[in-house]
Parts: sequence; structure tokens; C-alpha cells
Amino acid sequence: MSNMSPIFSLKNFRSFGEDGADFELAPITVLTGCNSAGKSSLVKALMLLSENVENGTFSIDDVKFSTNLSISSKKLCLGGYNSVAHEDGDITMSYSVWSVDLQEFIVVTRKYRAKRNDALNEGTLDSLTIKMIDGRLIFHAERNMDSNLHNIPYPETVKSNFCKFYAVGCYMKVLELLPAIKRKEKDPTSTQTISSEQALNVVKDKIKSVGVTESEAISLWNEFSHDTFKTVMNAGKLRAEDVRLSDVLRKHSEDEMDWDLMLESFIGRIVTDACSPNFTQQVTYVNSASAQISRLYSVEDENKMCVALREYNNRKIAYSDTNTCCEASYEPGSFMNKWIKEFGIGDSVEIKGTEEGLGLMVYLIKGAGKRLLADEGYGITQLVSLMLQIDNCIRMVCEEKFSYKPDTSRDIEVTYKYLPHTICVEEPELHLHPKYQSLLAEMFVEAYQKYNIRFIIETHSEYLIRKLQVLVADKENNLVSGDVSLNYVEKDDNGVSSNRKIEILDDGRLASSFGSGFFDEATGLSMNLLKMIMESK
Repeated sequence: MSNMSPIFSLKNFRSFGEDGADFELAPITVLTGCNSAGKSSLVKALMLLSENVENGTFSIDDVKFSTNLSISSKKLCLGGYNSVAHEDGDITMSYSVWSVDLQEFIVVTRKYRAKRNDALNEGTLDSLTIKMIDGRLIFHAERNMDSNLHNIPYPETVKSNFCKFYAVGCYMKVLELLPAIKRKEKDPTSTQTISSEQALNVVKDKIKSVGVTESEAISLWNEFSHDTFKTVMNAGKLRAEDVRLSDVLRKHSEDEMDWDLMLESFIGRIVTDACSPNFTQQVTYVNSASAQISRLYSVEDENKMCVALREYNNRKIAYSDTNTCCEASYEPGSFMNKWIKEFGIGDSVEIKGTEEGLGLMVYLIKGAGKRLLADEGYGITQLVSLMLQIDNCIRMVCEEKFSYKPDTSRDIEVTYKYLPHTICVEEPELHLHPKYQSLLAEMFVEAYQKYNIRFIIETHSEYLIRKLQVLVADKENNLVSGDVSLNYVEKDDNGVSSNRKIEILDDGRLASSFGSGFFDEATGLSMNLLKMIMESK
């Protein structure tokens, strides 16, 4: 279930009305349709939500959220609230998100309204609701309403999930501390009141009572948030950091713990995590004007290309200073240089500063020669700019996973993974040859499969979409139909937008047609031309 794509829903935002629209945010989400149909509205809404989440503050005891919806952000250029609210309605954004601690999807809904007496015409968050996927309430707060977690009628499913979470945590902590507990048993001065055998039996019974086997407990522990478990333990005034965890077992049997407070802290963490999902925390927007042709990119310029080059330069410096001996790290430029070769525009990129420190110059290296990127034209510059910004979003971190041997000794397996990042790309095919438009699909797929980069792509390119169909059909690519969400955005006669998902089947075919004016346009023109040629003879 956790590998399912979140659903993002939008109501009363720009050209989307009260009926709204649902978008499945697959690893590669494609938005297409006629000009001004509303494709960019999804991207703008996600960016707006991302800024709102970034500005929000959360705590465990009292869940707080940002009261402002900063419509007038220079980054988004949306104007005021009245310019984005459809017919002055309340804007609603909702999304499904996987809860690692509940081990199921939950739905978060934010409703915004215009802020009263605001000269800047901003919006304000009017309500925040979090529900189970079946509609049962987990949390609700409204403007001017106390939002703490007391007196909320938690669903029984949440309570049972908490019991499972707590039982697994206690079992794993006892396994972790068992060697220390055994050492205490041999210490004649120890005041320990419970033996290692008793401790192990109690936690084994605990996980058995919630329907979890010992192997399942280890697997779940690698999924659950360990920070949440610490928070729950602290709420119960228990010490989870040392061998006195044995007190947990004694207190549990004597029913001395504040279960309501521990459950409350558990729900608090779920709400906090739900309000800051990954796909809103790490979002980069690459619009069609992100590239800039220049022979020298100034250190003082704040356009997107200059900022990206400075970030790349800093990452290269940091890598050379700290990671040259570490095989499990990502070398900045690896992705970009590979795809420069794949597109056949060079062998690598060289970014070089001036002696005076005035800025950076970008060269394409090909064989023994090199040329300034500025001399290659806008299409190539735009393509390299896109590669650069994807490369800047690739981040590798280490992750610990736990395993236990029959003798209860613990092994920690250190693995490396790439952090998730979402990149919204506006019309990447502009100024590109059809072959390059097709290659874009391959580049996006590799960035997702290898580096955990997800994409939301606004495009009119038949070649890009057709190549994605081919990649789904070609089983050697390991790209499945669920990895691509193809959306056709259109307006009705009243100017209200809607979204129609078109599924790519396993064999690459489309489950339904786009309608007239897209794939059939070239065919229609060819037929008309052929007809004219025949008539002229």
C-alpha cells in the first residue's frame, strides 16, 4: 500500500470550480491539454501549499498551523486571493498521504478563505481536517478554535494501531537492551527487579496480543518512526534510553502509565507528519524561462540559472572536501554529464570561475575542444539548465536498518538511499528537436528510478508522451503503468476546468483517447496533404 501514489484534490482554485479535480501524483505525472486549460493550476497549487507548509509551525501538545496563504509570493506571481479563488469561493486543497506509524493512508484537507480587511488581499487557513481513508475523523481544527488534541473521539482503528506500534517498540527496545540487562543480572550490586527472561517473555506476549510475529515486529520497526516512539515514551514518563526500560514492563503490569497521554502524543505526531508530507517539503519549480544565455553568470544575479550554478559549484566544493574517499556518496555532476553524452551535445560540462571572482562561465567539453554554452543556442542552454537543476536535487543519505540473530545479538545494516524530491517542469520540450523531446522521457525515468526524483511535467509534446508509452511497454525498463499518471486538462463551455486521467496500459496502449486535436493532428494534416496532392493530378 505504501507504494501507492498520493491523490491531490483541488477545488475553487483558478479555473477549477466547486466540483474540483483529482490528480494522482505518480512518480512521473504528466499534464497536457489545450493552452489555458488549467494545467499550470495544479503546479501553482502545489507550490502554494509547499510555501504554506514551510511557514507552518507544529508541536506535539498543540498542533498549530500557519494562518496565512501567501498568494502574493513573488515566486508564484498569482496576484491576490480574489484573483485565484474561483467565483470568490473557499479554496480547498486535500491530499492522501501514507502514515508510517498507522501503516495506512490518511486524508488531509485544508480550506482557505479571503483574509478580512487585508490590503494585500491574502488568504487565511479556515480549517484543517485529517481523516482515515474511510472517512473516520482523526483531527479537526477551525479558525479561532482551540486545536489541541484533548477530547477528540479517536477511531478504534487508531487506538488498535497505537497498541501495535507501542508493543512493537517495547519488543524492539527490550531486544536492544537485553545484553545490558543480562550484565546487570550478573552484578551483585544491581537493583534490577526483572530478569532478561521475564522481560523477553513479557514483550513477546505483548506483540502476540496485537497479532504481530517476532519477524513482523522487526520489519515494522524499520518502517515506524523511532522519534515517534521516543515521544510516546516521554509522554508516559518512561525512560527508553537505558536499561531501566525494564521499568516499562513492571509499570505496564501495574497499569501505572498514562495511556491517554501516550495515545495523544502518538496522534500528535501523526498529525504533524501528515501536515508536512514529503511531496510538499522538497519541491523545485523549473519554468520555461529558467534558462538564461550568458557568457558570464554573475555572482550577484538572482535568476534561476545563476542560483543553480552557484549551488552546483558549492556542492562540488563540499564533495571534494569531504567525500572523495567515500564510495557511498553522490558526486555532483554525475547525472548531468551522463545525459549530456546521451543527448550527444558533449562529453561533460565544465563550470569555471573568473580570476576576479565576478561569476561563473559554463563550457561544454567535447573531445579535445570546449565551447561556451552560450554559443550553443537557447535550446541546448535550456536542456543543460534542466539537467543542472535535476542534478542539484539529488541527495544521498545513510539509513540504518535493524536485524536480530537467534541469540538476540543485534546487527545494524547501514544502507544508502536518495531523498525524495519533486520537480515541477514547465514545457521542457520548448526549442528542442523531436528526438531530444523523446530522450527527455528516458532522462526523467532514470532520475526517478535511480535517484528518487519525482516529476510533474506540463507538456504539449507528443514525442515525450509516446516515449513514456514505449518505456512502459518495454519490460526491460522496469517502468510500470502505475509509475506514470497521464492527465488531460480541459475546459467546458463555461470556462471551468476538469481533469481526465488517461491510463497507460501495461502494453503501452492508452485506455482512452485524448480527443481530437492532439495525437490525431499530424495524421489529419498528412491526410489533407495527400488528398490535395491527389486532387492536383
